[in-house]
Amino acid sequence: MEPSKEAQAVDEHMDAENMPAAIQDLKKKGGEVEKAKHAPAVQSKADWSAVRTKLEQLCVGITAFAFKGQGRGTQRCDTTTTDDEDRVFWSQKPGVESGLMAISGNEAVVPVKNDKDTPMILKENEEVGHWGSERWREKLNDLNPLVIAPNALKAVLKLAYDTCIDWTDFLCNTDAITKHAKIEGHSIERSYNEALQAFRREIEGQATKELPTKSGPVGYATFEGGSPMERDGTRGRVATKVATTFARLLDVLEEWRSYKAWVIVWPLDSNPADDVPQKMMVAAKEYLEEGGKIVTAWPPITSKNHDLWRELSGLWKTFDETLIQCDKGRQVFTTASNFGMKGKLFIEAGAPEGGAQFFNSYVGTAMNKYIYECVRRRAVDAHLPELDVYRPRIRTSRTMSPSGEGMSGPWPLKRRPM
Repeated sequence: MEPSKEAQAVDEHMDAENMPAAIQDLKKKGGEVEKAKHAPAVQSKADWSAVRTKLEQLCVGITAFAFKGQGRGTQRCDTTTTDDEDRVFWSQKPGVESGLMAISGNEAVVPVKNDKDTPMILKENEEVGHWGSERWREKLNDLNPLVIAPNALKAVLKLAYDTCIDWTDFLCNTDAITKHAKIEGHSIERSYNEALQAFRREIEGQATKELPTKSGPVGYATFEGGSPMERDGTRGRVATKVATTFARLLDVLEEWRSYKAWVIVWPLDSNPADDVPQKMMVAAKEYLEEGGKIVTAWPPITSKNHDLWRELSGLWKTFDETLIQCDKGRQVFTTASNFGMKGKLFIEAGAPEGGAQFFNSYVGTAMNKYIYECVRRRAVDAHLPELDVYRPRIRTSRTMSPSGEGMSGPWPLKRRPM
């Protein structure tokens, strides 16, 4: 069988390294595809079929890329009858499976299995075997069931991501596959979606590894009552600053640009300056790009601040959502968990905003320490250090004991005789 004109454009010994160059050459010679341009914004959960066609047009003359794993290709069989029948296919190409094939419309689906890391290319009109007339008792599905392997599809997506600009935009802007044209009457949305999710996890993992990492203490921007913690300085790798306004919070964050992580309790400030929220989000975005982590919390709600707390909850939620959009990969952690329904506020047990007693207006250092502990336990992946709140001291009950010694310490040195 002679290869078609399109297939002649493909090198007989193409490997994985020159495959992108060959695809670009096919693109120039085919004359059917315009110069690749950035695709318009693709909505999440979009239709896969329309974008997939663009890559298929680049691969003129190539039936399939058989990457490592299982796949399948289409083999033509010139039969004298138009009815569907089963015939034996004997393979002559390594990787193409032999067996009893179901022929429909003079074509049959042939299983392909590649055990090598180098992709195997099946070209149009390539002769990979011959047909026999024997019949086997077993059916093809019993011998070698055909499945769509997500790992093989993920490898194809990786090739498309590196080769085609349209596919790069599509894969970056699509969260899930909910619709795809049926193949041989079978729905394949689930398999394609699994491949897409696996590919996105791999890309996000690579992006996270490439981010720089920060070292240093953790900054804890807290509410009123934390002044004693601020005076203590850095204790247990945690530096505390009291920020009761957004302007003060912005100044504190500018001082902490070299810190490993920020723990922010949003202030109860109802009159922030017009440019302060924007400057604060810009500073946070730059900090995340430098490899830092941000953990946010809402201040505890009490009967005293109830009205102001409800008024500012929408602003705090906007800040949390904005930071999540700036996340480069497990860098932003929001710990607030509450919702309102029929005029009532429901708070999840263990959330920082529910850490205070509602009808008690007590505000002290113990509350700030408790809120930090709530944040640390909820944002486990942030790996926040513990507060150094306890310093062991040697007990003393002896009146004349020297400083630092006691009943359980060593005996004091005897005075020398004069």
